[in-house]
Amino acid sequence: MPVYTCTTVQSTLNADTKANLATEVTRIHSMINHVPSAYVNVVFHELPPTPFTPTANLHNHS
Repeated sequence: MPVYTCTTVQSTLNADTKANLATEVTRIHSMINHVPSAYVNVVFHELPPTPFTPTANLHNHS
């Protein structure tokens, strides 16, 4: 079973975006490889923001 890992900074993607992305990755993999979608796994790995993360500064403005 394939596992696709999407690595992002925490709070970059909301739940709807993650669901839509997982649905599309699953659909594309299933279509290309002719396998049932139940065999495809999509995992989201979220990293904490760092001072060097472009989006980190967006959340810290006063």
